[in-house]
Amino acid sequence: MKSDALALMESGWRDLDARFAALGERDLDRPVFASEGWGWRLRDLMPHFAFWWRLAARGARRAAEIGAAPDQDTTLRKFVGVDTHFDTLNAESFARWRERPAAEQLAELRSARDDLRAALAELRVDLLDAALAEKGAST
Repeated sequence: MKSDALALMESGWRDLDARFAALGERDLDRPVFASEGWGWRLRDLMPHFAFWWRLAARGARRAAEIGAAPDQDTTLRKFVGVDTHFDTLNAESFARWRERPAAEQLAELRSARDDLRAALAELRVDLLDAALAEKGAST
């Protein structure tokens, strides 16, 4: 199950990377989220994904450290000791990355992907399988 999950993530990462890498400046500046996230452009999604992938990597490392995955009622933020509301985290990341060049944003996306990939590779199979099974049971 772990190898299947990692293979699925790798496929998704490759597709997402290829899509972002293929876009020109004009496309990357196209607005997104018409009804929420005012001012967001397509390019802003790269550091947004990167932020949450890095948080997920912290979660995977914490699970490996304590030998347990968070239960269904524990948010990732709580599991890694982040008390800040997710809207605030998103706004802070947006502000931090807003004016940076798309090449830097893509590099951050790739770096965060590599960080998450490494953290998940270190995670015991039973912890990832349990988290995947619980997630599947709740959907």
